[in-house]
Amino acid sequence: VNDSGFNSGSKPFTVYIPRVNIRAHTAAAYPSTGTEVTTFHENLPLAVVLPIPTGTVGATLPTYATTSKLTFERFLPTALDEGVLKLSISDTNVIALFDQSNDRIYPTEYDLDTGSGANPLRMLTLADRIYYAVGLNPGTASVTLQYLDTNGTAVCSDSVAFGILSVDFEETAPNNGFDDTVDPPWLVVPVNNPPNQNTVKVNIEPSAVAAQVYFTIDDPAKATVSPAQASSSPQTLTLTGVAKGHTALRARVGSSSGPICKTLNVCVRDKKVVDVDFHFMQDNASNQTSRSTSEADGFVSTLNSIWMPQANVVFQKGSVDSPTVPTNLGSVVEWYPTNPANEWDDIAAFRNGSAPDVFFVWEYEQDGTPATDNADAAQLGGDILFEDNAGSQVGETMAHEMGHFLSVSPADYTDRQDQLMHAYTDVRGQKITHAQVDQANP
Repeated sequence: VNDSGFNSGSKPFTVYIPRVNIRAHTAAAYPSTGTEVTTFHENLPLAVVLPIPTGTVGATLPTYATTSKLTFERFLPTALDEGVLKLSISDTNVIALFDQSNDRIYPTEYDLDTGSGANPLRMLTLADRIYYAVGLNPGTASVTLQYLDTNGTAVCSDSVAFGILSVDFEETAPNNGFDDTVDPPWLVVPVNNPPNQNTVKVNIEPSAVAAQVYFTIDDPAKATVSPAQASSSPQTLTLTGVAKGHTALRARVGSSSGPICKTLNVCVRDKKVVDVDFHFMQDNASNQTSRSTSEADGFVSTLNSIWMPQANVVFQKGSVDSPTVPTNLGSVVEWYPTNPANEWDDIAAFRNGSAPDVFFVWEYEQDGTPATDNADAAQLGGDILFEDNAGSQVGETMAHEMGHFLSVSPADYTDRQDQLMHAYTDVRGQKITHAQVDQANP
């Protein structure tokens, strides 16, 4: 620079043009590296979208995490030895940053003149540095690197904007074949039962990043999914069964080949048809059920409302009759191991030959205290005895006994009150778990 004027002569000036730069990459499973984001796009909102990890993020980088690789380029010019390098994270509850040693680093400043050699930003004066961004909670946040002059004025700056998302699957209706008692959850999808479809709701937070979520099926020969990309949150997906078997639906970040952020296991099941014969029993001493043969249709309807959407099991009404046992069974039809007169066999003798057979009786007990009403219904093989005083939720009780007929054993499940196979009448729910579906309709 030549300063000519009243005091003629020349004075040398050194002009420094400082530069900071962050090169961001799209999401990838650590230690893989995604695609580099252009300098223009990394400054736009939600330039990089990351899912929250499945586990806890602590002081070191979790090896299972999906990350964004950030290359912090060397601070230039090297001769500039005053001012401050400043690293900012706009929300440390949303995003965390880890260095090349997998140690977490926090917002910090480094004085180019007096800063400590242990400061993580000091290395930027010597060489490029690699950092990894990890999502913590749904939201938006940015990572910024600045150079401040000695007056604290930002001379140059570079930022990368992040959207951190969470994805969760939820049933679209109660008891529709969705099972979240396990992780990942399951969804049962029918086949050979048009339209061979089931639905699931996807909740994406924040909703502004919904369009960054894509959906793929591991084995399209077993099931398909539509749409393939979210457009809003919540997003309803339709899964269509193609062939019996197990596969998985993957929610992915950024593209159909992007890292997986959530999994829904998919169980495709063939239609299983069960013909049920109904017998409204009486004996030769005028003991008889109070139920009418016209009730058979209602029982079939309830069975199908519970079992068809959750397991693709379809019940059909078979024969309906009102046979008479040629003996006096008394006021209680009894079965228990110590009873030499096994009245169960007197009833079950009227089975139709093709299981299952439901026998409606006036009163049934199966222990040594027949005067105490301890039982409402029971199943043995293909026979089900069902008393008049079977509570108010008789449809659920019938569906429960059909579960036992379909090989769902109490030894194979944890008793939960919201589930159909809960042991107690009138307090059980209608939920059928995926494990029970695999038993009932393998």
